[in-house]
Amino acid sequence: KKTTPFQAQQYNMIMSCLRRPVVTLDVFKTLVLIVVLVTRSIDLGSMIQTSSSTSTSSSITETTTTLPIEEDLCHPSNFRVVIKSGARPKYRDRRQLWRNSTNCAAAYKAANISYTFLIGLPLEQTLDPNSHNQAAQDTPTEIAVSKALREEYMREGDVDIIPIRDVYDDLHLKTFQILQGAVAQQDHSSSSANKQDDISLVVVHDDEYCADLKVLQDMCRQGQVQVPAQSTGATTTDKGQDQQQQQQYIYGGASLWNKPSYDIQKGFDGSFSPYFNGALYVLSVGLVRSMVHDIDSKLSGIYASHSEDLQVGRWVAKQNARSDTPSVQLLANRAIILTV
Repeated sequence: KKTTPFQAQQYNMIMSCLRRPVVTLDVFKTLVLIVVLVTRSIDLGSMIQTSSSTSTSSSITETTTTLPIEEDLCHPSNFRVVIKSGARPKYRDRRQLWRNSTNCAAAYKAANISYTFLIGLPLEQTLDPNSHNQAAQDTPTEIAVSKALREEYMREGDVDIIPIRDVYDDLHLKTFQILQGAVAQQDHSSSSANKQDDISLVVVHDDEYCADLKVLQDMCRQGQVQVPAQSTGATTTDKGQDQQQQQQYIYGGASLWNKPSYDIQKGFDGSFSPYFNGALYVLSVGLVRSMVHDIDSKLSGIYASHSEDLQVGRWVAKQNARSDTPSVQLLANRAIILTV
């Protein structure tokens, strides 16, 4: 075996003693002790070297296979949840019920998910679009509701107010502002050193429901898979000959309308775009960004009725038809929606 300088010195001492004509008992004992020490020194060195190598290998394996949470785009903390709620008092009670739930609020908090209730301004009176009344003011009821919303905003910390009237006919406009806000948050975090606000998915649902986080993560990971650019599936669109691989956007939910059952589900030109029920749907943040930057999303009343979920489906279809964006994969799973 290859020896160290110390081991060579011990060997020379042994050979020197063996060349003497008389070996006393004390010398013999010393020689035996030296031989044992040399042998153990060699074995111990091998053991230390092997142990060190094993420890280093284990350390490398652990380092390369553990992905930090902030870099795992499908970790729940990278999902942005927006909960649609109303301004009227009955919705305040529903929000409190949601906050006290164990399967929704507690689960979101445990996963460090950012969620916000989005609420418009209360409206009791009928507005005349042709009026130029500079003395117009909120009614006593509208003022009382607004004060209650302000108190809730200050107390709970999970409410945001959108400065548009909270009427059902304008829900698609409220939804557009919800999505626009999610993109603004993502853009802010991308330009900031603080990466805790990174977003991969935008989840929108009513205040009666929440998302199953396991199903949500599975949907996210399906969108992270690199796929061929030329997809022939029913839920994707061919994006051209020049791209080899591309990331997919996802549009998911619990209940998918894949074909129309009523004329009101069609656009004014008779076309139909698949869409998920508005109770809960999921969108890749990149898809949301493309949608809110498209002028046709803002002026969507040109093409179809004001139905929120129908309009979202049309916004998605418009982006999926583009040649410069990833294909959109439609992911339907009824298990994703939980009732409070």
